[in-house]
Amino acid sequence: MALRKAMVGVGGDSRVIGNIQYNRHNIAVRHPQDPEAMLYVLPFLDSSVSTAGDYQRYYEQDNVNYHHVIDLTVSGSGDRVQSVTIIGPGAVETDALSSACLY
Repeated sequence: MALRKAMVGVGGDSRVIGNIQYNRHNIAVRHPQDPEAMLYVLPFLDSSVSTAGDYQRYYEQDNVNYHHVIDLTVSGSGDRVQSVTIIGPGAVETDALSSACLY
């Protein structure tokens, strides 16, 4: 039996298969500087969305934040982008692309 309708969310990654309630699903992307605010809301169906950001998985040392994506050209975390959201057909691809685009 094939799975025809589902919605799965893990961390910054979500996957929607089919149409669960006869309309599109909304996925909210958190504002990187305000945990109570949504940056935008994405309506989507039969797709995946992944967000990578420098505001959840990080540590601070000597007043510098280091997040989970390392930029080898500077031997640390990149600081040019705070958040990246990718929408695509598969969660593996969107997760890889959002992390790659973060720095």
